[in-house]
Amino acid sequence: ESLLAGGIRKDSVVYKLFLKVSQNIYRRADDLLVSSRSFVNYFRQVLKLENKRIRYLPQYAEDMFDELPEPGGKKDTVDFMFAGNVGALQSVETIVEAARLVQKQKNIHIHIVGGGIALENCKKLAEGLENITFHGRHDITEMPAFYAMADAMLITMKDDPVLSATLPGKVQTYMAAGKPVVGAIGGETAKIVNEDAVCGMCCQPEDSAALAKILQQIADDSEMRTRFSENARRYYRQYFRKERFFAVLEETLQENCV
Repeated sequence: ESLLAGGIRKDSVVYKLFLKVSQNIYRRADDLLVSSRSFVNYFRQVLKLENKRIRYLPQYAEDMFDELPEPGGKKDTVDFMFAGNVGALQSVETIVEAARLVQKQKNIHIHIVGGGIALENCKKLAEGLENITFHGRHDITEMPAFYAMADAMLITMKDDPVLSATLPGKVQTYMAAGKPVVGAIGGETAKIVNEDAVCGMCCQPEDSAALAKILQQIADDSEMRTRFSENARRYYRQYFRKERFFAVLEETLQENCV
C-alpha cells in the first residue's frame, strides 16, 4: 500500500504483483500481529484473510524516553518539536506553513529534528521565518535532550487513507516521554490522541490553518499542556509499555508451539 501513497497506480502491474506476493506471505503465517488496529480491517477486507487470527501488538518506546533530563535555563517560548524522518510522506511542509501562520504570536517556536529527502524543500519554504529551527539529524542517544526542551511534540502525514491506518512509532515515543501530541494526521493516530488517550489535539492531514489554530490554543493554555502530558504517560504505561508488548508476543509464540 505504500506504493499507492508513493504514486503507483492501483491498476499497474507493479501494484498487482506486490499485492499477490503480500497475500501469499500473509496466508502462510499461523498468526498475524499488527501495530495498528486499523490494519485488522485492511487484512480482512483487502487481503481477504478472513480466517486468520490477527492480534494487536503496538510498538513500544525505548527506555531512554521514560525519564528525560531536566531542561536547562529559563525560556519565554512554548516549544513544539517534530522528531524523525523528513520525507515525502511526513508532510512536514504542513508544519512550516503553520509556522508562517503563527509567526506573529511570539510565544511559539517550532523545532524540526531529523533529516530526509524533503528537508531542503522545507528549509526553502521556511526562509524568512524566525519561529522555526532546523536541527538536522541526530543519533537516537541525543534525542532525550531534545525531547526535554519540548513542551509538545508534532506529527504530520500526507492525506492518504492507507497512511491514516498506520500508527507511527514516534507516537509511542512522544507519549512515553509524557509530551502532548499535536498533529495534522487522521485515522488511527487521531483516534488515539483525540479520543482514547486525550493526550493532545489532531486536525485533518495537510490542514496547516487548523494546525496553526491548535498551536495557538495549546501555547496559550499551560493547564491543558499539563493535562495532556499526564494523559499521554498514563495511556502509554497502560497500553504501549515494553512489558505488555513482550507478554503478548510470548503468549502468541507459546500458543503456536503447543
